[in-house]
Amino acid sequence: VPEFPKWFEPFVMKYLEEADDVVRNNFLVKSLEKDKFVAQVTSGNKHSCSVIDIFTSLHGTFEQLEKLDCPVADLRARYYSKFCQTIDSVLMEYIKRITVIFKSNVTGLPDTLATECVILCNVHQLREELQSLYKTMGGDNLDLSVRKICDETQKKLKETRNSLVFELVDHLRGHIEHCIREIKGELRHVKSKKDEDILLEMLSPLLLYYEQIIDKFVNNCYDAVRKPLLRHAWKVTLRAFEDIIILPDINALCHEEVQELNNRQSQVVENMLNYLKNYFTDNSDRCTKAKNLEKMSEMKHLRKVLSDYRLTTDTLIKNFVNNAESQNWYAEQEDSLGELQLQVDLFSPPGQEHHDLTVKVVSASRLNWNTTKMFKPFVEVNLIGPGTSGVKRRFTTGSKTKTYSPLFNESFHLKIMKPNEPNDYELQFSVKDWCFVKTDQLVGVAVMPLRCLIETGSIQDRLALGRCVYLTKENMSIVIILSQRVHDEVAQEFVKLKKLERTEII
Repeated sequence: VPEFPKWFEPFVMKYLEEADDVVRNNFLVKSLEKDKFVAQVTSGNKHSCSVIDIFTSLHGTFEQLEKLDCPVADLRARYYSKFCQTIDSVLMEYIKRITVIFKSNVTGLPDTLATECVILCNVHQLREELQSLYKTMGGDNLDLSVRKICDETQKKLKETRNSLVFELVDHLRGHIEHCIREIKGELRHVKSKKDEDILLEMLSPLLLYYEQIIDKFVNNCYDAVRKPLLRHAWKVTLRAFEDIIILPDINALCHEEVQELNNRQSQVVENMLNYLKNYFTDNSDRCTKAKNLEKMSEMKHLRKVLSDYRLTTDTLIKNFVNNAESQNWYAEQEDSLGELQLQVDLFSPPGQEHHDLTVKVVSASRLNWNTTKMFKPFVEVNLIGPGTSGVKRRFTTGSKTKTYSPLFNESFHLKIMKPNEPNDYELQFSVKDWCFVKTDQLVGVAVMPLRCLIETGSIQDRLALGRCVYLTKENMSIVIILSQRVHDEVAQEFVKLKKLERTEII
């Protein structure tokens, strides 16, 4: 009878639902209660017994399905689809429970890493066992709906593994950062080439800690778990070097003794990174090929920054101007703080050693400013670019009284000395409220790169004002480097301009 197999469908579906309930709420709970999360060393496994227990039960359910020997393809697909939903339900419940156990026990201390590694290996082994069961069921020959459920379960297991890897390494972050702060203290004493010989001595606390945790990772983790652990640990190390030594927070620099990273020290830091990279890759049991670590965006960024430390102030400012993007982003994306109407003319007289630049500040309009005192707006014009040391580069208009749309009509004449080119320069306009006793308060700021004048030689424009200048990651790096050059007047003035920010709440 062709319809005969379908008569059993309600009973099979009920059996699968009951199997789901029994495995999740009974068998799984008991299996975790007896699991001490100790690797099964005698069998060569690095996961614990609960993983095997769970899949032994799931295989038993599958064997019952197979005994039906269902000849109807679409009915068999429905059975398998329901069974895969059961697998997903059971594994997600298991993941939920061991994640709670992991989070309650994770410390990042070498003494407890063995248990944490076993839990990570359990998640990885779930993926391996699931793939094995998937092949037993028919693999790529399974119905599309069944394959989608299996793929989605694999995806969730991988995301869980990665999430737990990140959490474990984040618990290592504190000790790594502590070691790197000690390195920073020692780095200040590096003055000559002879001091480079103490590189290993400076790195020893960090290397000792690495030796402890890497040994645990090697002995207690499968490759698929160990390698992402070490890659993430490497990224955390790079980030710590960046935040503590190479590019410390610019606001923190204001509250501590500023110590510029000189050429010798930047070379020592680069040597440290090279040594640590080799330490992570000199053994096949550890991480991955050195070229893979070198390709990481974090590593490329640090190498670029360390090379920037060896550049002159003029070169850094030139690079900033040429690479600056969307400095007026805040003016474009946030509520308007007002506008500036300007006219800028560029002329290069033949036979002269300079380019002539005329800046006319025509007016400001609709200035957004709240004050209980008399409002006295004025405009500050700054020329930013290479070769401005010893050259007048700051100009201000007179202040106007009791108006939010002041008319200035004031012109300023600037010179750009050759062989510098105008496209390496920009003008920064700051509208401020003049104060007799206190510091003048910023109303808004706008930037005009001179490369927009190259073709026409003249421009009339309205610039929207923003609360501050937008800086890309690369340009923020330049600002931090220059902020450490405390005895360089041009560098300090540049940093002050790029750090300008309106503090009054709109």
